[in-house]
Amino acid sequence: MIAMSRTIAALIAAVLMTVAAAAAAATDIIDATMKHGIVVDRPTILLSDVLEGADAREDVVIARAPMPGDKVALNPLAVARIAGRHRIRWMPPANLHRIMVRRASQIVDAGQVLTEIELALMDAAPQADLEIELAGRRPTLHVATDADPSVQVESMDYDRRTGRFTAIVAAPADDPSAQRHKIHGRAWPMTEVPVLSRAIRPGDEIMPQDVGWQRVREDRVRRQNVVDIAELVGMSPKRSIPANRMVRVSDLRRPVMVAKGDIVTMVFLTNGLTLTASGRAIEDGGRNAVVRVMNERSRMIVEGRVTAPGRVSVGEAAHRLSQLQD
Repeated sequence: MIAMSRTIAALIAAVLMTVAAAAAAATDIIDATMKHGIVVDRPTILLSDVLEGADAREDVVIARAPMPGDKVALNPLAVARIAGRHRIRWMPPANLHRIMVRRASQIVDAGQVLTEIELALMDAAPQADLEIELAGRRPTLHVATDADPSVQVESMDYDRRTGRFTAIVAAPADDPSAQRHKIHGRAWPMTEVPVLSRAIRPGDEIMPQDVGWQRVREDRVRRQNVVDIAELVGMSPKRSIPANRMVRVSDLRRPVMVAKGDIVTMVFLTNGLTLTASGRAIEDGGRNAVVRVMNERSRMIVEGRVTAPGRVSVGEAAHRLSQLQD
């Protein structure tokens, strides 16, 4: 009888201990809520990064973080199961299909990327003056928040015939775990052409100090464009030409020293004798241009070469002398 009583007492004690342990376990469960706008700055994602209140437990890694600047989608049910195993109570809403987590990053300066590509192209084509044009939008390179925001061109494939290139770029530089990007583009050969450094009015003569140089793509220089400074100096614009723009040969003419309708002095030189007569110019002419002039007295039309403003030297044929004296 005594032995039976002891057995019953032991069973009751065991039941009470089990109930107490269950009660203690129940009170140890933590309720959590999901965070929003989740951003991490390390290579792993912790349970406490996703759930508010989960930081009361030891850090629990639930997934690898994406590359800097990228996002990753987590399965809400998988997160809930991991939380449950660590006595964290969280039930995802029925309409929650994924949890987005973004990796914080630094953005590598776009100018630095272009500079590194230019340096790599200089190695590939040392004698060429090139301008880079990237295909599509400029790439955005991200590195971790604690990394050096540097960049390195690991390889350069350049076709000199077409100018097209493909560069493999790594950021950060000299880092085996760096993200690698393939960048396509074209390198255009460049040249320099003479341009007007200031606005010149039509009729004014272009002087050497009025001319500057501008770097342009070779494929944009046409046959009709001025490429030699000698083609500009001493000429005059036919119409207004903006400064620092390529000039066409057809935009220029010699400065008008004799304008159509002007009264000019016709000069004939022979054997040391100078004869002059008054005439009216029938057309415009610059220095050394041959223009037609009508003798004011005889109404005869002769040709002469413009030698100075309002002055025309008439041909040397002897019969012109009589025309001038009529």
